[in-house]
Amino acid sequence: MQAKVIVMAAPNGARKTRSDHSNLPLSIEDTVDEAVLCHTAGAGVLHAHVRGANGEHLLDPGLYRELIAEMARRAPGMLVQITSEAVGVYSPAQQVDCIRRVNPEMASMGLREISSNFEQTGQPRQFFEWCDEHRVHIQHILFSAKDLEHFSTIVNAALSPPGSVACCLCWGGITSTSNPSRRT
Repeated sequence: MQAKVIVMAAPNGARKTRSDHSNLPLSIEDTVDEAVLCHTAGAGVLHAHVRGANGEHLLDPGLYRELIAEMARRAPGMLVQITSEAVGVYSPAQQVDCIRRVNPEMASMGLREISSNFEQTGQPRQFFEWCDEHRVHIQHILFSAKDLEHFSTIVNAALSPPGSVACCLCWGGITSTSNPSRRT
């Protein structure tokens, strides 16, 4: 049996700037241009970040919807996964709100960042059921073994609905100097 491989392209992230790489795609147009090149090369999914006028990472539902529409026009067949990354700026409630307002096919969420929103009884289950009902496929970003343990607890406690569960293990991907809330 041959395994199916899906390549996900992540051309810009939330933290790098043009001083890090002069061709970093920051605008929607530049991001879509890069995504089209990645799609032509075989990528099936775009992990998308949107940026503001000064290059800052945003959780802007309008910009995400604009990006998704442009991707549908220019790279039909390439899935778009929005990020709800906090970058030390956004609260868990704002992250959840962004996903709900965009209602994308796919979204990534750093479990460490967003789980403090789940302290109320039923909160994680309600959010994940909403995602399941609206066919929003969540990829849980885990930055450490502790995050993996926390994720297992959530799954085992049935706080997320049954079905496909996706994780991205990013050990060492974020340094403590990038964002103190992300120490591993």
